[in-house]
Amino acid sequence: MTHATPSQPYVNHITTMGPATIELQATVTCLASLRTLLRSLNSATYREPLPLCFDSTIGAHTRHILDHYLCLLNGIDGQTINYDNRDRNALLETCPQAATTRVAAICKQLLALTDVFDKDPPTTVLNAISVDEAIDDTVAPVFSTLRRELRFLHSHTVHHLAIIRIMSGMLGLDVESHTGLSPATLQYRQRS
Repeated sequence: MTHATPSQPYVNHITTMGPATIELQATVTCLASLRTLLRSLNSATYREPLPLCFDSTIGAHTRHILDHYLCLLNGIDGQTINYDNRDRNALLETCPQAATTRVAAICKQLLALTDVFDKDPPTTVLNAISVDEAIDDTVAPVFSTLRRELRFLHSHTVHHLAIIRIMSGMLGLDVESHTGLSPATLQYRQRS
């Protein structure tokens, strides 16, 4: 397995320190960890359904992560992020190379929007929390900001990386020890 510094090559492209720097660095570093993991997988492993994980695949979790970032990026201009309006692109779920390419594109897009994130504009978030809301299309809007949504996506990514790490172990794969651990957990373990 190839081990790259998770922050490479994207974080070094942040040339100015603004209010959103910490969110962008953390998010891009987390996505770089995903990209490193994806580069180590072949297509068969990426698509392997695991019965103990509801027949889900590493590819399905990866696609789910990327869908959320695409929702954020697609919602910036209209100031409405709809996490239920996901693309669910099957190619991202079945082809680790396509997912790796999409991770790189998302990182570049996020970094290109540094000025927008620094301004931290308000945004409306739509995300059904019940089947009734989803069926009736009556999702109550929640008000947020772009920086807050970056923090949500970082946490969401870490959560799914933890699941991917478990799935990788079930498939006999070696994954970096920090994959899927929150920054708070890593800090706690370093202190202990």
